[in-house]
Parts: sequence; C-alpha cells; structure tokens
Amino acid sequence: MTLEQKTVLLRVLSHPVRIKILIELTKGVKRVSEIEKFLDISQSNLSQHLSILRTHRVIDCYADGKYRCYFLAEPMIFNLLDVMFSDTASSCFINSD
Repeated sequence: MTLEQKTVLLRVLSHPVRIKILIELTKGVKRVSEIEKFLDISQSNLSQHLSILRTHRVIDCYADGKYRCYFLAEPMIFNLLDVMFSDTASSCFINSD
C-alpha cells in the first residue's frame, strides 16, 4: 500500500460512525439491520457510510436471500483498530482472532 493509499484510508476512517461500524464488524459478519440497530441511526445515513467504506474496499458484502451481509475486507483493519484502542476500554471490542 502506497503512502497516498494509506492517507486516503485514514481519511475514510476518520468518521466516528465508520469506526463504530468497523468495530462491530470485527465481531463477524453483520446484516444491515443489525448494524443499524447497534448504531441507532437511519438506514439512509448508514447506507452512506457503508458505501464509502465499500468504495474504498475496507468492507465488502454479499447477499443472503433478501439481506445484505457486510464483513471486513481489509485485514489490516483489525490491527489498526487494536492499536487505536489499545489504551482504552474500547479495546475489549476488538476480536484478536
């Protein structure tokens, strides 16, 4: 990954809602409705954030019947989140697997 790509990635991750989405996805695959409920935000707002993360290949999704299921597509995100939250109680949300 080039320096420019890393800079873009950090910009993509620079929103608190996106960080919360990624923390939730470290726990495993989630349907849109599960993420929406967890964040307590509107579906349209969530869709915008998911779209940005997906456009930059941080997450991806697949269809499971009528549901869209999202997962982390960039393995580096586990490590990045672990470093970001290593000195806070939030680190307990990061999956070490």
